[in-house]
Amino acid sequence: MAFHTPGGGEMQLLKYKEYLEKKGHKIDLLDIWNPNFKKYDIFHFFSSISGSNHLCNFVKQLNIPVARLRREM
Repeated sequence: MAFHTPGGGEMQLLKYKEYLEKKGHKIDLLDIWNPNFKKYDIFHFFSSISGSNHLCNFVKQLNIPVARLRREM
C-alpha cells in the first residue's frame, strides 16, 4: 500500500534514493516480482512492517549485508 497513499516514509525513501544517486550510487527499489537479490552489494531495508525480519534474514543468508533503520519504541 506504500505508494498508493504516499506519505512521509515514501518521501524519505525517495529522497535517500535521489541523494545516493547524486553521489554516484546505483539504487533500485525492490521489485517483488523479480527481486534478484544476488545482483546487489547491499540491501537497505526501509520499512516498519511487522514480520519483516523474515525478509532481512533471508537476504542475510545470501551473504548480502543488510542496512536497516531501527526505531526504538
